[in-house]
Amino acid sequence: MGFPRLQAREDVNLARDIDRISIFNTDHAKIAGMSLEREYDCPECGNTEFWKTASMELHLGTKTKWRCSECGYGFIEINGISTAKADA
Repeated sequence: MGFPRLQAREDVNLARDIDRISIFNTDHAKIAGMSLEREYDCPECGNTEFWKTASMELHLGTKTKWRCSECGYGFIEINGISTAKADA
């Protein structure tokens, strides 16, 4: 069976553009060499291993969500500004 034959020139251009579109915007990770793991002292359990659970570009900068691998404590960073608990 396969795909129906493309009839119009516009259809050919559209098909070519679809190949370049991705719902996963990973270009920033390739350029910056971003890691999926980081060291950070967890204020809940003391563990130092955090995993990146999400990352996206906003008008304010890059928003990154981090989660502790042991207890699940999480925080968000936007361009280095963090919602993590401050050290007392």
